[in-house]
Amino acid sequence: AHSGRDDAPERAQALLFSMNESSKPMIMPNVISFNTVLNMWASRACTRPDAVERAEDIVKLMESLYEDKGDPRYKPNERTYTTLMKCWLRSSGARDAVERVDNLFEVMRKMYHGGDSDFKPNHISYLTVMIAWAKCERTGAGRRTEELLSQMQMDGVRPNTAIINCAIEAWSQCTNNVDEAVFQAEKLLFTMNEMDIQPNEKTLKVMHKIWLRSSKSTNVSDKIIALRDKLAK
Repeated sequence: AHSGRDDAPERAQALLFSMNESSKPMIMPNVISFNTVLNMWASRACTRPDAVERAEDIVKLMESLYEDKGDPRYKPNERTYTTLMKCWLRSSGARDAVERVDNLFEVMRKMYHGGDSDFKPNHISYLTVMIAWAKCERTGAGRRTEELLSQMQMDGVRPNTAIINCAIEAWSQCTNNVDEAVFQAEKLLFTMNEMDIQPNEKTLKVMHKIWLRSSKSTNVSDKIIALRDKLAK
């Protein structure tokens, strides 16, 4: 799993599949084995165009084995789906990454709210889907991150600086209504203050970008200074 070899994921996946064909319980793979190989593909998704397809194959196999045998060793969980989401997010050749990441996330939430605690979303899964929307440069990205923040409350996950920053960045991509983007981004700053979430340099950078783009933004320098003072505390 820690090998730097280019063919390490293939070798690990081949070993995984051969373990699966064994009749010896001590050799048969489990969810940790599958998730480990998934993570290897996710870590190489930036440079390997086939990483997403390979990762999808692993998850499909897990789902098929669990459905056929009912053996909990094969049962996917939150980490399985989050790792596959990361693979899509990092993939260099996946144009529809944001849709697939969002779909996987919603399937995971549906499983959790259907009573399966193994699929409970956490900070990492939320951050992964938030990053996908923050980077996609699509109309509606800001609105979607607002929905995700509301879902976080339902799932008992407290937002942090990185997650709020993603929501602000998603609004910064809004070009058809800059004033709305400014309003929503400033609401998120207020939320950070209310929830005692510390802004950081990225918060400052993205807010500066939003304020400068709006013709209605006033006292931008004062706003930047005030936000920078919060960073110093």
